[in-house]
This record gives sequence, structure tokens and C-alpha cells, in this order.
Amino acid sequence: DALTIMKPEGQPKGGIIEISLEKIFPDRNYRQIHPLAMASSYWVINVADNGVGMEAEICAQIFDPFFTTKGDFGAAGVGLTAADEIARKHRGFIEVYSVPGQGTSFSVFIPETV
Repeated sequence: DALTIMKPEGQPKGGIIEISLEKIFPDRNYRQIHPLAMASSYWVINVADNGVGMEAEICAQIFDPFFTTKGDFGAAGVGLTAADEIARKHRGFIEVYSVPGQGTSFSVFIPETV
């Protein structure tokens, strides 16, 4: 939706979605910056787009149940809440980085040994 229906009138629809998978081994410095990280290897699923992006105030709420930025587009606001809960149940976490007008990236961290 960030590449199509959420784009302002007059902007071209479409864009790029990149998906990657990597394995990381967080060191002590990484764990200090990322308080949810453990001393364990992680598989990280990265999903990034060059869509509409979000302001920091919006990013702070996206995992809240029933929160949506889609207005009248019929979203229930439970998808990211469910994804976050699934990651946490597997001792993982999700990080989000977004820049308005440039896009958003999600990184889902799942420990290699759950």
C-alpha cells in the first residue's frame, strides 16, 4: 500500500521492495545499542521499500493494536501487532527505520536457536 494507494495524488504508483536474509552474531556493542538482542546468533529477515515512509511519531505507534495509517482503506491495524508478538514469542524482535518520502525498512530478528 505504501507504494500505491497511500501515495499522494499525482505521484507515480509503484516502487521497489527488497527482501534479504542474513545471519548476524551480535557483539557486546551491538547488544548495548539494541537492548532486546541476546548473546546468540540471529537470522535477520530484512524487508525494505521506497514507498511513502513514516514520521517518527507514526513509527512509535505501528505495533499498537488497531493502529493504522491507512485511513479509509479498510485496514484493521493488527498485522504488525501480530508479527511483533510472533517475533517476541520466539525471543526475537523487530526494528523499523523509516524516512518520510523515501521509504521504510523492517528487520525481523529471530535467534538461531529458539
